[in-house]
Amino acid sequence: MQEVSEASGSVQAVAAGRAHLHAEVHRGLAGLERVREEWADLARGDSRAHYYHHPGWLLASLEHLYTATGDPWLFLFRDEAGQLRALIPLVRQAGGEWRAPRNDQTSYVDLVAADDAMAREALRLLPRVVGRHGGGRLVFDRVLAGSNLLVPGGGARVESLPDKRSDWVDLEGGSEAVFAHLGRHFRKELRRKRRRAEEHGPLAFRASLAGSATAAEREEAFADFLRLEAGGWKGAHGTGTAIALHPELRAFYARLLDEFTTEPRWRIHRLFLGEECVAAQLAVECSGTVYLLKIAFDEAYAGASPGLLAVASLIEALDAEPAVQRLTFVTGNRYQDVWRPRQRAVYRVTLYTPGLSGRVAWATDGARSGLRRLRAVLAGLRHLRGGNTKEKGAGH
Repeated sequence: MQEVSEASGSVQAVAAGRAHLHAEVHRGLAGLERVREEWADLARGDSRAHYYHHPGWLLASLEHLYTATGDPWLFLFRDEAGQLRALIPLVRQAGGEWRAPRNDQTSYVDLVAADDAMAREALRLLPRVVGRHGGGRLVFDRVLAGSNLLVPGGGARVESLPDKRSDWVDLEGGSEAVFAHLGRHFRKELRRKRRRAEEHGPLAFRASLAGSATAAEREEAFADFLRLEAGGWKGAHGTGTAIALHPELRAFYARLLDEFTTEPRWRIHRLFLGEECVAAQLAVECSGTVYLLKIAFDEAYAGASPGLLAVASLIEALDAEPAVQRLTFVTGNRYQDVWRPRQRAVYRVTLYTPGLSGRVAWATDGARSGLRRLRAVLAGLRHLRGGNTKEKGAGH
């Protein structure tokens, strides 16, 4: 196929030599919208897909939160029959570096692919296709373990990010197995907190789900979540990061409720004490996993730990949804350690384009990586030498 260069929103087709895939490049939101249905079908066909693999997430993000200069690019890979087999969105930075579009609401990025073989082939072709448009380096921050970008044989440089992690709870054995794993002391403490909460009224958990909730229920549940989040430490008198305080964030999450109606589908869980909503979770369900995107609670009831009670109630409620096998907090922090979660590692993935720019970027990154390792070794030796000195002093 011949390469065609046109204005933003157009399509470029690039020959891929003897490869089984050929590439297309779409630019701008119009270009992304053009392949939305194919993209959605590709993501739905992947049993390992996360919510951010689906077009609704990126399109909502680009429409409401995109601040970079220049159009987003979408690199597609089709087989010889013209069927879409892999794709990845990219943004070209001012210095020529390419990155996946992300913002403060984006936890992870990845390549969307039909299977490992297609992911591997797409990763081999991607640097060549991108290299035609300049730049030497493609950087993907925050790539979750098991992602398509980490497929063996993809030719990427992979670095672990030890300060990042994704916490999740295995629900395969049901809530009974989860609470048994947490131990007798945790179960006793959970019962105590429930009794303390019920001093304020009957405890009730309600789940509003796409496909079954009415429009009025959806709006009420979303409003409850926004109110609780804005009334807590993220509110105007705290960090100021609550969704309700930022019109673009509110528009983004409202758009997600419109987008995620089947697979993925939105969920809002609420915990009530009597008629008072004291905790809420904004979540997405995808590929047998419930993702807790945001959690909020009424700090006036902090002594009863409504946030913890809401998670416990959700785990119990999911017994009635056997298709859900995992609950994830998306990221990781010490407040979630009480659930003794399993953890998935997070990585940075870098690809290099062919040609001089790519070779220079590869050599520069290699030198920096080697220097970091050398510093770590020297620091370890200094620590070891200092420890030996102290031991000798103590002996004398």
